[in-house]
Amino acid sequence: MFALHSDRIKLIALNYHQIQLWAKSWAEMEKSLGVLPLVPQIDPDYQKEIDDALQSYWLPQVAENEANYEWFTAWQVIHLKENVIIGGIGLMGLPDENGQTMVGYHTDQRFQKQGFASEALNLLLAWAFEHSALQCVVATTNLDNIPSQRVLQKSGFGELKKDSEFVYWEKKREK
Repeated sequence: MFALHSDRIKLIALNYHQIQLWAKSWAEMEKSLGVLPLVPQIDPDYQKEIDDALQSYWLPQVAENEANYEWFTAWQVIHLKENVIIGGIGLMGLPDENGQTMVGYHTDQRFQKQGFASEALNLLLAWAFEHSALQCVVATTNLDNIPSQRVLQKSGFGELKKDSEFVYWEKKREK
């Protein structure tokens, strides 16, 4: 099991078996990780995005990229003291020809506004930027998602542009 650690959280990169378990049963996936059960409290719109990503992205991409699955999978954010899953984070694959990938994340509503999303993002970015091919990480937020925008700003992302729905962000490799 591949994991990253800080003082308060652990990120676990779900392998193909764990992704399959999740597709069948959240509770079985939790059990395989050795965490206590906790029914996620996530905004229904974000939950739909997560459910869609599980079926259309994570399952096929992790199966096709087992050697580098960490770049394609959902990482579960584990609260060390509580031993429960409090969110998720992930990248959208290996860096492309421009050295770029995308990041996305969410936090259980009970654990928001406590710095966990920033902590998880910084952990994942530190690991990802260890790979010399990665030059830039991009993210998008809804225009009205101010908390997520603050997470990105605190993690060193700069705003690229806005359109009628989204704000686009980037963080470049430090030289």
